[in-house]
Amino acid sequence: MRLESPSAPQSVEETGIGRENLQKLVAKTLNVFGTMTPSQLSRETKLPMIVVNEILTDLQKLQFAEARGLAGADVRSELRYAVGGKGHEFVLEALGQSQYV
Repeated sequence: MRLESPSAPQSVEETGIGRENLQKLVAKTLNVFGTMTPSQLSRETKLPMIVVNEILTDLQKLQFAEARGLAGADVRSELRYAVGGKGHEFVLEALGQSQYV
């Protein structure tokens, strides 16, 4: 009998993890590793790109993360993101709760 692996979540809700917890995880990861692209964040956090992009949108709206330009000279390059604005305080609070990244 062959077992099939579950499909990757296609939204924050499908992860079964609270949105704020995912926001904290992504913000802490950006804080530790510095400027990162969504694909780098996806590899590091093991979250699907679609979920990472949704969380990055949240973090930008909350002014916790900011885009820092393209990762390469090609216009099709990914944007790079970093903790910014109110994000430093958010990360410190998140690290106070758990240093897991």
